[in-house]
Amino acid sequence: LKETYSAAQAEESPIKITAEYDPAPAVERIKSFVAHYNKVIDYINNELSEEQFRDYDPLTESQKEEMSDKEIELWEEKAKSGLLRNDRILQGIVNELRRALTDLVDEAGLTLSSIGITSGSYTDRGKLQVNESKLKEALLNNRDKVEKLFIAKSDISYSPDLSLEERTQRYRQSGLMHRVSDILNDYIRTTRNKNGNKGILLEKAGISGDTTEYKNTLSNEIKRIEERITRAVQQLNSKEEAYWKKFTVMEKAIQQMNSQSSWLTAQLGLGNG
Repeated sequence: LKETYSAAQAEESPIKITAEYDPAPAVERIKSFVAHYNKVIDYINNELSEEQFRDYDPLTESQKEEMSDKEIELWEEKAKSGLLRNDRILQGIVNELRRALTDLVDEAGLTLSSIGITSGSYTDRGKLQVNESKLKEALLNNRDKVEKLFIAKSDISYSPDLSLEERTQRYRQSGLMHRVSDILNDYIRTTRNKNGNKGILLEKAGISGDTTEYKNTLSNEIKRIEERITRAVQQLNSKEEAYWKKFTVMEKAIQQMNSQSSWLTAQLGLGNG
């Protein structure tokens, strides 16, 4: 983009001032956005596809006592591997992010692919690649539209309590950066919605330093399982005690029978042949 202005000096000789737009800073910012996006996608995809070792169950305390610290470390590394494999929530984040970058932004009139940003091969699993020359060309020829594509702001502010209609309108009007921000907020938001819930991931697994660290779906499920185990152990102990009482009564009865049998044998003289 080049604009030329003319002015007159005191001697009335023209002065030409040329302003030329430099797309380089914008290119670097967009590349930075793509790099951070790829980092997030790559991390989640690695968790979704991590190998699972089903033969490595969590160790009991007695098992740990028979192993070295290094053996415990290696075992637990295998046991924890693949815990998030094909996780529904993480897969949902990836799908929403990928859709957000391909759906049209109102008034932008451009897509990422039209400015040189495309998905790689199948093995890249949704990561983006940047064609710098095509991106520079788009910035030089359609800078306003490229800006809208990335940073267009909706008339509606983000809130976890938006109606479906409001969310749809905000989504259509928002540039890609705002869309990505909204998605991440939905999953890792630390503020509560009108129902008292935080982000989806925090409600599921919690986060260190937050109340959800000790009160989340997984911790509540673990607590319920521990309570069931405690009740089962109590029932087992009660059963064991009841059987011991019956065994003791039976043993006394057998001893009495043996004693009576010995007495009867002696009385009848059966023991003398």
